[in-house]
Amino acid sequence: AGRAPRGLRRLPSLAALPAPDRLARYVRFAAATYGKHGAEFLGVPRLPDVAPSALGPLGAAGEAVAPGRVLPDLRLRPEHIASIAGLANADDVLMIVESAGEVYSPGHYVAADDAGEAIAVVIRGTMSLADTITDLVCEPEPLRLVTGADGAVVEGHAHRGMLFAARRLSERLAEPVRAALAGHPGYSLVVVGHSLGAGTASLLAALWSHDEVLEDGSVSRALFPGLRCYAYAPPCVLSEPLATLPALRDTIISVVNGDDFVSRFGLATSRDLRSAVLALLQVDAGEGDVALAAAAADVGSLEEVPASAAACVGGGVLDAVRGAVVRDEPTLYPAGLTYVLRQDDEGGAVGRGVGVAAFAVDDAQAALGELFVCRSMFASHLPQRYVAVVEAACAGLV
Repeated sequence: AGRAPRGLRRLPSLAALPAPDRLARYVRFAAATYGKHGAEFLGVPRLPDVAPSALGPLGAAGEAVAPGRVLPDLRLRPEHIASIAGLANADDVLMIVESAGEVYSPGHYVAADDAGEAIAVVIRGTMSLADTITDLVCEPEPLRLVTGADGAVVEGHAHRGMLFAARRLSERLAEPVRAALAGHPGYSLVVVGHSLGAGTASLLAALWSHDEVLEDGSVSRALFPGLRCYAYAPPCVLSEPLATLPALRDTIISVVNGDDFVSRFGLATSRDLRSAVLALLQVDAGEGDVALAAAAADVGSLEEVPASAAACVGGGVLDAVRGAVVRDEPTLYPAGLTYVLRQDDEGGAVGRGVGVAAFAVDDAQAALGELFVCRSMFASHLPQRYVAVVEAACAGLV
């Protein structure tokens, strides 16, 4: 089986994954947010076509489109969502909202998942300049959640742009979701997303499932306690201790595909990467000495760098750089119960006879606190890779 990477614990079998039926089901819901042409471009396989919705395509605010109005080809349509997600018919798509170039407002849809007996709020990943701005507003924003019956308050930080997006979606979706749940008695609520959508979904799930202490000291009450969130390719959105808060581990399941850079990238790790590059530029390969630049460590002088660093060469450079980097802002991580899925054979194609190994993240800092530069760091993030690896991992378990 081999030794688990740093901070990860290899599961004894894929059967130890939680809710494999829902993990496999909702990864397609997440992929469906990219629409017919987006999914085709990204290589997400479609399921059999379904009949068009009786309402016809839905407009930017979820309203039925007037007869004769022509929508762009990239517009989300209920029948495309249904065929990619595996819904029984297009009328199960209750609402579609396209992002109209508005910052902190990623595209999303709401669907009735009859097979899973759930109302699903599904949030799209980055598809526009406005979405990119939401990604890049990544400074830590204070967040305080109330957990447990004793009313204990846990303080931490969240990704500012995605927290703003989650708050905006909460305001816009609370009433439609209440109405959808009322119209489907016994259904649960799930929040789903990929990439930016996964980060926003995680924070929306945190806000909807827990009371929040606001800046003025007032308390915003949980709207939908008991919901579940499935986050695929999750960005770094919460600091410790919020990221691994037991209450959020009961609410959010995050899935990371191999070396996906998005689940390791943030303001803190990007600064670490800069520091590492500056440090490595100081390596004198001719003499084998390692000179860790003061700029790399942000400590003021070379003498203040840990003494052990000066004697390190070769592979020891990495440990030296780790010891030299000083962080002055909270590090953010994916939220909730986090799993990393890896191919046993890195050279093969997932889903074609190649095994998948599952790892639980026991130490977020060790497992996801560094940005690894490797050939698969970008390709691992694509939604079709998530569909393939999650379906391969859950095959035979559902």
